[in-house]
Amino acid sequence: MGLLNWFKKDQTETAEKDHYAVYAQLSKDAGQEMTEEEGRLVREQVLVLLKDGSINKAMNFACKLLMDAQYEPCIVAFEAIAKGVPSKQGTCENQIGAAYYFLEKYTKAVEYYLSALEHGFDRSMLDFNVAEAAEAYYKETDHVLLAELYTQHFPQGEFIKAIQTIIERKQ
Repeated sequence: MGLLNWFKKDQTETAEKDHYAVYAQLSKDAGQEMTEEEGRLVREQVLVLLKDGSINKAMNFACKLLMDAQYEPCIVAFEAIAKGVPSKQGTCENQIGAAYYFLEKYTKAVEYYLSALEHGFDRSMLDFNVAEAAEAYYKETDHVLLAELYTQHFPQGEFIKAIQTIIERKQ
């Protein structure tokens, strides 16, 4: 069974104006990756929303994928938004990082979080996100690589003491 059982755009009218309501029913079997065609469909839907000038609808669509635990389509959607709307790159990279975090790919999550930082995303939120990923990575692998990255990028961070404790355990 494919990741996208069906994917369609339904144009509806409201009293104010025409708008698109996006419907996507996604299903994923354990360990099943998104196909190239499914990725194309997600990118295409985002591009339709962006072409219509609906940046917020595109962002909401991608965020809904994240909330619905559809992490691979979420990543594809946020990559398309970042490419189409460079001013949203920091936000998109943070959300991509979150998707990788939930996929338990912590090094990839931190890579995107730090890129989001470079693109002006909220430092305090990234402080939390990187610390959370560093702690999860340590618990999973017993390695302090991400904890060390946290101390480099957030030396005055809110979670510096907790992260330093992780590093000290390994010394």
